[in-house]
Amino acid sequence: MPAGAPKYVVQQAQRKGWTTLAVSPDPAIAEAEFDDAVRHRPRSFFRLIQLQSSTSLQEDVFDWRLVRLHDPRQAAAGGPSRVTPAPAAPAAATPARASAAKARPAAGGRRRGVTAGVKPLPLRFYLACIGLGGVAVAAVLLLGR
Repeated sequence: MPAGAPKYVVQQAQRKGWTTLAVSPDPAIAEAEFDDAVRHRPRSFFRLIQLQSSTSLQEDVFDWRLVRLHDPRQAAAGGPSRVTPAPAAPAAATPARASAAKARPAAGGRRRGVTAGVKPLPLRFYLACIGLGGVAVAAVLLLGR
C-alpha cells in the first residue's frame, strides 16, 4: 500500500486510550465494521477515523480525521448515536444541559447526581453504634476505678 493512501480505522475506548478493532483501506468496509461494533456493544464509545500516513526516513507520522463517533450517552438521552464532528462546540451548552438534567427527576423518582448511588444506612446500624459506644463508656468508667 502506498504511503499516502488513506486507511480507515475502527477504535473502541478503553480506559484512558483507544483500542483498534479493524483497519481497512475501503471506507464501506470500515463503516460496516463500525456499525457491527456499535450493534454488538451499544454502551461503548467507538470512533471511525481516517488515517493519512506520510512516511519519513526516521518515523511514521499519522494525520487522522474523525469520520463517525458513537457516544452511548447521546444515544441514551434520545439524541443521535452517531455524531459527525462539529468545527467548534459551544461552551455554554454543557451547563444548561446539566442544569436541565438536575431539574427533572429520573425515571425512578430520584434525582440524578452524585447521591444517586448512595444508600442511607439502616436505623439498626445507628442504634448498634450508640449501644456499643455506651458499653465502651461504661466499661471505661467501671474498670477505671
